[in-house]
Amino acid sequence: MVRLALLLALVPVVLAAQSRHRGEAAPPAPPPLLYCNERFSFGINVPDGLTEQPPPANGDGATWLSADSSVEFRAWGENDVMSMKEMMELAAERMAKTAVKRKGRDWFVVSGTLPDKRILYRRTRMQNDVWVSFELIYPSSQRKTYDPMCGELAESMITCLAVSASDAEDSDSLYGP
Repeated sequence: MVRLALLLALVPVVLAAQSRHRGEAAPPAPPPLLYCNERFSFGINVPDGLTEQPPPANGDGATWLSADSSVEFRAWGENDVMSMKEMMELAAERMAKTAVKRKGRDWFVVSGTLPDKRILYRRTRMQNDVWVSFELIYPSSQRKTYDPMCGELAESMITCLAVSASDAEDSDSLYGP
């Protein structure tokens, strides 16, 4: 049984190698997982290799963890009850050392090192009159993997429209502009 499972796991690898050897393009990578939050109508790609945790009862967001819990990804929305300055300060207070604090008209980024020496990158923006945020927390030993991902995740933030199942059957896309 173990041999069969190993053989089946190797089939895609062998086929991809054969395709490249014959000059054929390798099969495309699967698209990233897109998380859509119905309550706050936003979406964001989720980094590969993370497992979604049970969602909060209020539906404000979701959390994903690596198998060893060293990498955390969170995405959430919240009502506009604090100023951007207050939110930035609150985010920075969690860090032992703040490396980046930048803001624009309707967004901010805070990044630095947590007391446990992991890196925290947080981006928050105003979207449809609510604050939409994500955090990526990862070990400093994995910077080469996750540092470039922070910008990619920020670029992947979109508006997701909530639709019923019957509306989805009639629609080509569930995503807003």
